[in-house]
Amino acid sequence: MIARGMEIIDIEPAGYLNFLDLVPRISPSSPRAVLWHEEGMSMRLVVNGRRTEFGSQTVTDARESAARLYSRYSRQVRQVVVTDRDGYRRYCNAMNLSPRPGELKYDFQHRLNQALAALNGESFAIYPEPDLDRGPVAFGQLTEFFGSPAAETGNVLLGVFDNGQPYFSFVANLASGITRRVTSFEHWPGIIPVLEFSSDGLDKVVQQVEQTDGQVLCALFIARSDLERLFDGQRHDTLPGSLIVSSRAFGISNLPGVAERAFLACAGLFAYVPLFVP
Repeated sequence: MIARGMEIIDIEPAGYLNFLDLVPRISPSSPRAVLWHEEGMSMRLVVNGRRTEFGSQTVTDARESAARLYSRYSRQVRQVVVTDRDGYRRYCNAMNLSPRPGELKYDFQHRLNQALAALNGESFAIYPEPDLDRGPVAFGQLTEFFGSPAAETGNVLLGVFDNGQPYFSFVANLASGITRRVTSFEHWPGIIPVLEFSSDGLDKVVQQVEQTDGQVLCALFIARSDLERLFDGQRHDTLPGSLIVSSRAFGISNLPGVAERAFLACAGLFAYVPLFVP
């Protein structure tokens, strides 16, 4: 999903900080619960950074203990780790895996996830096992959608507004499903004066991007509150409440198929093009 040496230019600082507020909603492993044990004797449980009293518990199989803890705390955390000191050492060693020359970011992430899953056993376990999914759309769905022949080259636009005012924006330039460059509306000086949360405002942004940077594959203007409903840690099949039909969001799609699917992919793409190191 990310090209080696992806270019990042003209990201507005305030908008970037607003985007970072979504980070906890993007990560599939945060918040997390960690149960520490020594030779099977539970020592402490930390849930989302806070030590939690949970009573005495013997760890005979870390995989079973992790699954039980997840069923108990799944409303508070997205991942459970059960480990002893040796397991934590092996976990740290696995996390130091290095990318191969030319390896794409998510190919490397998949290989890292496999290395972490291979650690699962009687003394160490991660539940659920780490995967590539982030944000509202599964990784496989998104790569299939933007990797299709119809989406070979072009731009994907996302504008987020808070009470009608710009909150953050991204423009991703794609080629064969790989993101080559990410920027924001700040990259086009003529956009800011005409930027408004409306279908006309979206049309004007699309026109300016296409004049200098090629076809816009799809674009979405959405309110912050509705975007946060999408980024709730769950997978979604469509935009909530038919936002486009009710004019609570505005979208343009030049891709075949159901437009709502394109708009959802447009919102979900930016969970896989992080401008930070997860």
